[in-house]
Amino acid sequence: MSDETDFFKQLQELSDNETRKWPPLWIVTFSDMLMLLLTFFIFFYSVTTLNKLPDILKYLQEEADVIIPIDRREFPVPQKVALVDKEYLKREKDVFESFRKFLKESGLAKDIKIRATGKEIKITIATPILFDTGDAKLKPRALPLLEKLSELFKNNDNYIRVEGHTDNMPINTEKYPSNWELSSARAISVIKAFVNNFMITPTRFEALGYGEYKPAAKNDTKAGRARNRRVEIKIIKGDRGK
Repeated sequence: MSDETDFFKQLQELSDNETRKWPPLWIVTFSDMLMLLLTFFIFFYSVTTLNKLPDILKYLQEEADVIIPIDRREFPVPQKVALVDKEYLKREKDVFESFRKFLKESGLAKDIKIRATGKEIKITIATPILFDTGDAKLKPRALPLLEKLSELFKNNDNYIRVEGHTDNMPINTEKYPSNWELSSARAISVIKAFVNNFMITPTRFEALGYGEYKPAAKNDTKAGRARNRRVEIKIIKGDRGK
């Protein structure tokens, strides 16, 4: 009996010792809760005093030698600004006006159109001004026109695309089996004139032949077919280098 009593006394002593341990296990959870509450109130207070933040950052930087990130409001990121050379624009405008005057005086204004967009300047030339029917050899009368046009290219380094177009009337000769070959050859002839006769850098050019597959008008009328027989010279805005 005494052995049982001693056993229970020992259990009681162990239990008493366990309860006297510090910190008790429940204090860990309680501490976590207090920390969360403290964090919440600090955050709430900081939100209500944001107007004092610059002063705090300045103090930390000056007194505590703390590196503070740059305030983007004080040092705004520069926006992309288009630098415009006014002298270049004036010179380009003068050349265009000179070209328009040339077209008017030579009676070609009806057959040559100029249209500018945000990406390119497109000059459309009716084929009869440049070539005979079914041929890609430039007419002698085309050279003064191309010479005048080349002045537009000498004031800049813009990329130039020359496109040949035809109507849908079939062609089947030994030299030009289809309108693909004819339109491509015409575009190349124009480029060769600019390069060989008027010394425009050849790396600026690209020749394309669309045949009848990119019409400007319907091919079911004579007037429509006449509009489709054309060469388009596109000055792509943006420097591409010489």
